[in-house]
Amino acid sequence: LNLTTLSKLLHRARSRINLSGETAERPGRAPVCGGCRQPKWNQACPMTDSINSPVAVLKSVMASLAGVKILDVGCGSGALARVLVAEGAEVTGVDPNLQALTAARSVAPAARFEQAGAEALPFEDAAFDVVLIVNALHHVPLAVMDRALAEAARVTRPAGLLVVIEPLASGSFFDALRVVEDE
Repeated sequence: LNLTTLSKLLHRARSRINLSGETAERPGRAPVCGGCRQPKWNQACPMTDSINSPVAVLKSVMASLAGVKILDVGCGSGALARVLVAEGAEVTGVDPNLQALTAARSVAPAARFEQAGAEALPFEDAAFDVVLIVNALHHVPLAVMDRALAEAARVTRPAGLLVVIEPLASGSFFDALRVVEDE
């Protein structure tokens, strides 16, 4: 269980309860979040609405994501790729988990996905304007973490961006989550 899965489980649990989230287009159902495509019950989506979201981080330093070649390392089920494609980016995602890639391909069909680990990226040098590693670096074995970061730098074009976002495992939320999953 990771944070994305936990968020989806919470979305699904809320979708089973009518909390007066009706819209004219979807009577009896909540509006759908543009980022994670789950019912939205007046809460912020971590992919799109938060000032700390990966998209907000990119937009804080780039005027537009249209046409930007982005590599999403550890893309998982493709939620971030979907949002980036909607912003006009040319997205490639990599993940070692074939099941996650199958889900990603259905969630973000306009993106390209390949099975690979962060420590062995199957791309030419300087192939991407932006390389994102969002909540994934801590899944890379410590023995190859330096290699993974070197690979990310290698495939980032000169003057491109390498963005690594990792959760800070502290506070009451992580104390509660530790009972379920202790990374």
